[in-house]
Amino acid sequence: MTPPPPDQSRDRRIEDPTNLWVIHPAGRMLLPWFIARGISANAVSVGGLTLGVLAALAFGRWEHWPFVVAGSVLSVTWLIADGLDGMIARATGTASPLGRA
Repeated sequence: MTPPPPDQSRDRRIEDPTNLWVIHPAGRMLLPWFIARGISANAVSVGGLTLGVLAALAFGRWEHWPFVVAGSVLSVTWLIADGLDGMIARATGTASPLGRA
């Protein structure tokens, strides 16, 4: 078994390419902005949950293409928030076993 990366994230060999090239880079780009404003990892988690619910509601209207586009954008934004909350927790020393699950 290989040791985890220094930032305690998942081993890059098991990451999906979209995580490596879109989701995580976007989260790393946003991280300083969120930390500077004191936005907690839990707040980002709740925001991400809201984005996921909105995406599901948009996809519920799949027969209309604008809703499909909105659902897709909301889904990608939710994935960014899902990674960003962990980045914030690790950067601020507020990571917990519950958050890792």
